[in-house]
Amino acid sequence: FTFICIGLTLSEVITVYDATTGTLGTGFQNWSWGTVNLKDTAYVRSGSTYSASFVVDDWKALYIDGAFDSSPTNVLSFYVNGGSTGGEQLAVKVTSGGKLAGNPVVISQFIQAKQWVQIQIKFTEFGYPAGTSLDGIWFESNSADNSGTSYFDTITITHNPAPPTSVDCTIDISSNRVVVSPKIFGVNFADVDQLSRMKYTVNRWGGNAVTRYAWDLDVNNHASDWFFENIPNSVANESNLPFGSSSDVFIGNTLKANAEVLLTIPTIGWAPFDRQKRCGFSVKKYGPQQKTDPWESDCGNGLDSSGKPIKGNDPKDTSRVVGPDYQVAWLKHIDTAFGTGKVTHFQLDNEPGLWDSTHRDVHPAALSYDELWNKTVSYASAIKKAYPNSFIYGYVPWGWCAYWFSPQDGCTDGADRKAHGDLPLLEWYISQIANYKKSTGIQLVDYIDIHYYPQEQGVTSNAEDTATASLRLRCTRALWDQTYTDESWINTPIYIIPRIKSLINKYSSGLKISVSEFAWGDDSLVTTAVATAEVLGIFAREGVESATRWVAPTAKSLSEDAYSIYLNYDGKGSSVSGANVKAVSSDSTQATVYAFDDGRSLYILLIGKRYDNVVPVSVDVSSATTSGTVNLYGFSKGSRLQSLGTASISQGKFTTQLPIWSATLAVITYK
Repeated sequence: FTFICIGLTLSEVITVYDATTGTLGTGFQNWSWGTVNLKDTAYVRSGSTYSASFVVDDWKALYIDGAFDSSPTNVLSFYVNGGSTGGEQLAVKVTSGGKLAGNPVVISQFIQAKQWVQIQIKFTEFGYPAGTSLDGIWFESNSADNSGTSYFDTITITHNPAPPTSVDCTIDISSNRVVVSPKIFGVNFADVDQLSRMKYTVNRWGGNAVTRYAWDLDVNNHASDWFFENIPNSVANESNLPFGSSSDVFIGNTLKANAEVLLTIPTIGWAPFDRQKRCGFSVKKYGPQQKTDPWESDCGNGLDSSGKPIKGNDPKDTSRVVGPDYQVAWLKHIDTAFGTGKVTHFQLDNEPGLWDSTHRDVHPAALSYDELWNKTVSYASAIKKAYPNSFIYGYVPWGWCAYWFSPQDGCTDGADRKAHGDLPLLEWYISQIANYKKSTGIQLVDYIDIHYYPQEQGVTSNAEDTATASLRLRCTRALWDQTYTDESWINTPIYIIPRIKSLINKYSSGLKISVSEFAWGDDSLVTTAVATAEVLGIFAREGVESATRWVAPTAKSLSEDAYSIYLNYDGKGSSVSGANVKAVSSDSTQATVYAFDDGRSLYILLIGKRYDNVVPVSVDVSSATTSGTVNLYGFSKGSRLQSLGTASISQGKFTTQLPIWSATLAVITYK
């Protein structure tokens, strides 16, 4: 099932519940057991008068009786609102002879508090035998507990949806030209095989475990990810350290593949002091804890037996105090090991807004505006002094709350923000960069870097039911679209890239944009690959300068196709390049389009978003050529990246069909 009307042309729509009159459609009756109100006004969707409310409790159901066609092409559609709580334990069922037909479809995880969400369920998803006569719909509590009240609007059955109509795409190579940065095709922690085979352009050394990396000892503290433990990395020759460390191997492999190193420089001020395994929260020292490392029983998770955080531990159990000089010495070692100027891109730590949770054994206090900026000045100025031609990335917030608020304020407009002109944290940080440059002439930070993970339920998981898959493909809009309300707890338009661009322009700060962590689901899923291909297209169109996915796609996985369609679409090393150009789709719920022109070829990326049918598209390329041949490449549900044959351009247009859940690259070589 999916959350959005996907542009079907419908031959008949049967009204089951009319929210304008608060009544059931002709032939339907209310046979509910439980508390039901068909004319509730507590939560009413815009344009309606009422909603049908149902108290979700003790296996009770909103039961609508009435015979209707059981064609597998039918679609049940409705809006649902979770009221004050959301997440009510609900399943949708259809009945035959008053008994369950087929399987229930659980919708609990998609019911949002105080938010209307449209859900569509294809009748095939109920799984009843062919020829079954249907006579009822249940919205049933699937728990004995009272999980709240759900509200329904406009329940319909669409009968025998017709095939989709063609989507028209138009390319204008003279408009919206933005040079595509090759650095958007980067990843985190690619190994030597992945780098050589995939040709990733940037390889980032980052994540929670590098915040306390001792480069001279080759030891990471793994923070809350793994029991706050210092764990030494395996090296060929300990006596030769720091030469031959894991970071040296990483840098060497990356440079050998002609990729750029993006190196995270710790700024937290603590690093391991020896190559012994050590625990931030020793059970022997701090008492019994909720969980311990199965292989190191003295290392606890820092929560006592009742689940409360242990306070007052000694940071020196694992770490020593270090500062900017220690990190600059690392860069000098890198010069010695690999040659001066081989590594020039440096990131100021990783998600400092989470230090008080991920690294609370050494930094239990919540980060403030001032601490963030003081750390930036201290470390970035030391690096710039030693390496004037280096590039600094800051400040690496984890996500939504950290874009606008300091951890001291949580996710609200608190005292810390008010003490800094009531400016959102990102804006204040950018303004400080601009002010520093005005007063010193030094571009202290070169890239404003963020992390972005979609917060929608299930999107970053390994789920690929129709609802989650459709949501995964849809929520890429949050990166850029001011009209798209994020379908998560954020519940407001995000459009983070245009927001940052606006702030950069406002303060003339000279910054570029980097997204050093993002992900859209499990590597085994085709919709993860399709969404990732679209995200890369968005980065290209919106002028993002650098992007590194967390982490490098699993070798030979579907997600690799999302990169190969740009970096090696024909298996012979051919890649997309040049400038983004204007590309418009007449129906972006079915198909989206991105286009790039390098003066030799026109590259058009078409994203097919339908889960139930192919999408016919007509592409107008008359701004570039009126005739010629189009070479097609793509991947889709059940099919890896491959040649899809050719199409012919006639009178400036060509046509093709986009498979279910697909990415198709059309390549036109100019004569």
